[in-house]
Amino acid sequence: MRDDQDPIISRLFAEQDQSLPPDDFMLKLGSRMDRQQRIRRIYRVAAIVACLILSTLSAPWIAQITSTLIELTAAGISTSSPLLHAPLTWLVVGASAIGCCPVIYLWRTGRW
Repeated sequence: MRDDQDPIISRLFAEQDQSLPPDDFMLKLGSRMDRQQRIRRIYRVAAIVACLILSTLSAPWIAQITSTLIELTAAGISTSSPLLHAPLTWLVVGASAIGCCPVIYLWRTGRW
């Protein structure tokens, strides 16, 4: 008999005798899957809580910036200079376009 067998295949055959019975394997696999689902659920809840805290802390600051930008936009529109040459107009148009990019991306990829 030749001894030129693949060592990986030989090891797999040797491990086959040490494998768990089908019932024990399914129980162990089920418990591992349940543990992974619990961990994912915990991560999801932690991410939601972190987003809520971050949005609560940043809301006044964002509201103030938004109010200032609206006032500046109203002042820029009411000036007598041409509308397309005002840098503030281009800022508002750019911010609107950037704000629409995630919506367009989600719409095009179908990830709602």
